[in-house]
Order: sequence, then structure tokens, then C-alpha cells
Amino acid sequence: MDPARGCLVADYGGKEVNSALLQAITLSLLPSGDQRMHATVQAIRDDLEHQGWLKRYRTNSWRVAAAVAVGLIVGKPIGVLLASWVTLRLRIGSLPPGISLRNLVVLGVVAGVGFTMALFIAQLAFTDKLLPAAKLGVLVASGGAAIFGILLGRLLLPPVGATCAAQTADKAESSTEA
Repeated sequence: MDPARGCLVADYGGKEVNSALLQAITLSLLPSGDQRMHATVQAIRDDLEHQGWLKRYRTNSWRVAAAVAVGLIVGKPIGVLLASWVTLRLRIGSLPPGISLRNLVVLGVVAGVGFTMALFIAQLAFTDKLLPAAKLGVLVASGGAAIFGILLGRLLLPPVGATCAAQTADKAESSTEA
């Protein structure tokens, strides 16, 4: 209960309402004419109604989804390039023959596709209210990184032909004969 507004609240000692509180009438927890129920319905309208739609609870979940997506799409390439640069500067490692900065840029973008660890970290970092938004941000970023990686790879990298592939079906068949 929120004594100031006289309404039910989502959490003990909290101030936020949740539209699931409307089930208090259906479940006969409070009679429909109870003043606390009227105050709860009004608080839900005041806090959760937006352009004729009723939200479940008040959050800025789109900000979480956008931040997670930007973190994966922008942060992964920056991290891959920065780690590669430091490794090369400290002479800890070297690039294999034929690998250039363009290859590293494409690799960094494609690294944004990996979502297993991002989902694990989202599970640890976010509460029940924001976790679905974080998961959506991870999945959108993964798809966006895949598409952006393909486009960037086609733009930055030269086409590579298969050097050992058979040119015809007959040559392919003859290569398997003993």
C-alpha cells in the first residue's frame, strides 16, 4: 500500500504500480467497490497509460535495448581493433600474411554477432523489468552486426576465388577416384 495515494503498489514498501494489480478484483482480493481498488485503478491510469495504451510498468526499456545494441555494434569493433593495435605495438603478436587493417575492421564488426556472453551478462546485470529489453537489444545487434559485416566485407575486402576447387563436375568427380 502507498499510504499517500491510498493504492496498492507492486513491491512492498515501493511506490510504483503495476497493471497486474488490476487482477486484485478478478481474484477477489478486494471487492470492486473498495476505495483502495478505485485509487489503484486511478494510479495505474495516471502512471501507466500512454496514448490510449496501458503499459505493464513504467520503464525506459527502449533506452536499455538501444544501449546494448550500440555497445555490441560499436563496442565490439573498437575492442577488437584496440586489442589488436596494442598487441601489435607491444610486439606480442603479428598479423598473419595477407591480413590487413581492413580484415581486422571486418573481423571486429563480425564479432558483434556473438551473443552468448552478452545474454549471460544481461541476465546478471538486469532485473526482471529490463531483462527482456536487454535481450532484444542483443538479438537486434547480433542481426545488425551480421548484415553490416557482410556489407562491409564485400565493400572492403577483395573477392577471393577458390584456388583448389574443381572448375567442372567432371574434374570434381575425377579428383575422388583412386
